[in-house]
Order: sequence, then structure tokens, then C-alpha cells
Amino acid sequence: MSKIYLILCCFMVTTICFSKDFTRGRGKFKANDDDSYEFIKKQLVHEGFKDIISKELTKLGLNTELFWQKYNSELEASFKDIESNLREKYKMDANPSRGQIQNFNKELRRKKLIVERSFRGINNIIPRWVVKKISRSQKWPRNRYIALEGDVDRAKLNQFYYSFVKG
Repeated sequence: MSKIYLILCCFMVTTICFSKDFTRGRGKFKANDDDSYEFIKKQLVHEGFKDIISKELTKLGLNTELFWQKYNSELEASFKDIESNLREKYKMDANPSRGQIQNFNKELRRKKLIVERSFRGINNIIPRWVVKKISRSQKWPRNRYIALEGDVDRAKLNQFYYSFVKG
């Protein structure tokens, strides 16, 4: 009897020690026709990360609205450099052609989305994650959805939060 009790206790202790408190997140992304599956998946994961981060900030009692407001304003400021470099590359003068405008907008969107995924290390806050489901809307086939679970590094999240909200 004591051996069974000992084994049961060891099992319970290891289960408690190794179980992680995963947070569920959802994301939505509107894809273009020429977006690759890998690109779409990366964007969906990023949108899911943002949802998980919001939920964790709420759990910690931090101001989620203020954080995303400051985060988005810094992100938009970083886009200005990207846009000006692309304007030079595509020679967007006073009268650009329709092709120049289309190529410029396509490349600008792609670059903005890539920068957003890793802006100031947001992708490092969730070191472990699992995709539960990726789906597509039947009514609007461009809309893609993701459900995932992630393990948030709370120390990094706190540091990340206060790097935007301070002052």
C-alpha cells in the first residue's frame, strides 16, 4: 500500500511541477490572393499572440487599452521610415503610374506586416505555443482564423509593458 501511495504522490508532484498554465488566444487575418500559406500562418500566429498578451495583461491587472495605444503609435512611427524608403525605391513622384502604385502598396503592406510581427521583440514574449486550429471563413474566403495556446513569459511581458507605458 505504501508503494502505491509513494508512486501516486510522485506522479502528482511531477504533474503539478510540469503542468503549464497556457492561455488560449484567437486571431483573424484578411489575406490577399497572392499571400503564401506560410505568410498567412505567421500573421495569424501574431494575431493570436496579441490576443494572448491582452488576456495576460488583464490577468495581471494592467491597462490593456493604454498599452495597445502606445504600442500602435510607436509601430506607426516606425512605418514612416519604411514608407519613405519604398517611395524612393519605386520612384513615387508627383505622377506615379497605376503599376507603380499597385507594386508600392503591395510591398508596403508586406513590409509593414513583417515588421509588426517582430516589433520590439513582441514575438519573444510567448516562447512556447501550439496551434489548435486554422480555418477560413466560408462566407468570406479571404478571412482566416486561428485558435492557439501559448505559455507567456510574464517577466518579459512586464518588461515589455512598462517599456511602452512608462512616463
